[in-house]
Amino acid sequence: MIRIISFLRIFQGQLKALWRAFWHKKTPLYIKILMVLVVAYLLMPIDIIPDFLLLFGLVDDILIISLAMSWIMKRLPAEIFGEPRSTRAQRTNGNYADVDDGVTIDGTSKRM
Repeated sequence: MIRIISFLRIFQGQLKALWRAFWHKKTPLYIKILMVLVVAYLLMPIDIIPDFLLLFGLVDDILIISLAMSWIMKRLPAEIFGEPRSTRAQRTNGNYADVDDGVTIDGTSKRM
């Protein structure tokens, strides 16, 4: 259950980031077209595996959409998020929407 909630938070953060990236002027045109095609695939009534096959019909949609979103996120220019690509790749919570949180934590601690 915790993994599902974590996945949904990451998914929500990626959706927000993709929405901002779509309207950003430095986003390449081919990435914007891919974003539109992903949304069109969701709305299209024809699927690779039909949805009436209970679990399998939904799994292919989720898999294709999540793979497409992660592929697009990796190819977005770093200037869109205002941070270097290496810093963005190190984020584990997937919250790309709040890039400038202004919090710096000193990593020194003592073990007791």
